[in-house]
Amino acid sequence: MYARFIIVVQIAIPPYILAMAWQLLAGPKTGILNVLFANVLGISNLFNAFSYTGIIWTLTLFQIPLAYLILRSSLKSIDFALEQQSLTTGASMVRTLRRITLPLLLPSLIASFLLTFAISIEEFTIPLILGTPAHINTLALNIFLDFFVFFPPNYGQAVVSSVVLFAIAGLVMLLYYKVIGREKRFVTVTGKGFQVGIIRLKKWRKTATILLFFFLTFSIILPITIIVLNSFLPVWTGSITGFTFSNYVLVYTEIGFSSAITNSVELAVVTSLLLVGAGLLVSYLLHRTQIPGRKAMDMVITLPIVVPGIIFGLSMYLTWVIHIPLMLVGSLWLLVIAVFSRYLPYAVRTISSGFLSIEKELDQSSLVSGSSPIKTFYRVTFPLMKGNMVGSLLITFANIMRDVSSVLFVYTSTSLVLAPVMLFTWYEESWQTTSAMAVILIAISSIAIVLSEKFGQTSLFGGRS
Repeated sequence: MYARFIIVVQIAIPPYILAMAWQLLAGPKTGILNVLFANVLGISNLFNAFSYTGIIWTLTLFQIPLAYLILRSSLKSIDFALEQQSLTTGASMVRTLRRITLPLLLPSLIASFLLTFAISIEEFTIPLILGTPAHINTLALNIFLDFFVFFPPNYGQAVVSSVVLFAIAGLVMLLYYKVIGREKRFVTVTGKGFQVGIIRLKKWRKTATILLFFFLTFSIILPITIIVLNSFLPVWTGSITGFTFSNYVLVYTEIGFSSAITNSVELAVVTSLLLVGAGLLVSYLLHRTQIPGRKAMDMVITLPIVVPGIIFGLSMYLTWVIHIPLMLVGSLWLLVIAVFSRYLPYAVRTISSGFLSIEKELDQSSLVSGSSPIKTFYRVTFPLMKGNMVGSLLITFANIMRDVSSVLFVYTSTSLVLAPVMLFTWYEESWQTTSAMAVILIAISSIAIVLSEKFGQTSLFGGRS
């Protein structure tokens, strides 16, 4: 129970903060693990975060909670009677897992692989932090470098890289939706009865506990601990000495940092409320009305899910700053437009799940008894949807707080937000100040996710950063 809770909370740790943590832990020479092994065992530079191994390791730790959430729902939907019958006939737990459980989980395993692949190929913050020092580039990172690092910006090369990346990620996402669309062939939950049970691990319990402890230590405990400790240090040397509160004082007093935190909270609150309202309206039109063009509406709204985050951010810049310049440039409202466009599909999906779980007969009974559609929605549908809406609101808030791609290309010095500010301050080696902001971001996001688990009724997986 507690392990599951901690894994869920890990969603509050964005990939760039995880990469920052592993630079401090396993960076050459000054990484605290390298310093520890050098002092204790005399082994120098045992770990190297600035490598393909370091990038893959960090991406894996970042993606495990997503894979867990996908597979958790599938495991809960498997009829325990099937596994129980296998065990009763004398099959071992390993054989039952191989012959019964894994085949039933196959669609979810494939879907998990495709989705994590698509997210990994579009992720640029981890390669930026861990790959740049080793001159390791990816397509997504090249888009960032062409736009922000090279002078003058290489817009043409950035667009070409975006087209190639979109083609790869789009194909993978289409395969993902095709796989999850066929999951009905593997359904074991029917109206004929369904058993939920727990398989006792017995002798495997210790092994599972060790593996879980290993994961929690390296994905959550060590990264959060090192970020928190670094936020109290005057300078990073690979050792924990000289604690100070000056980094938090700087974040509080420096206008750029304090306004970034305030703007991020305002952006997340305003956009989350707008998204829940729009998601509720669109979901109602899709699942409770017969208006023409519903399928086309659903397809159009779903499109941003297929677009990698950094390409979506670049498209926002090219659209609203270059080709259709708005008077909103430099204000938070342009960021609201970008984030709203990015997360509307996720709001619609999470709220739609609530509508799909409510029988239409409830609405129809109210309408037949003489209630108007508005009164029916207010008295019947809305009360049943409150938990789903609260969950969607809180998860959307947490995702917007940590999102960097949607706002990276359109924020300005007058509309600073936390995620891109952190990325650039770390890139400029202001590690302690960035760590202080990271602690604040993790704390705010964790509170939202914990409240969602407690009061909400929706999927914890929202947008991609």
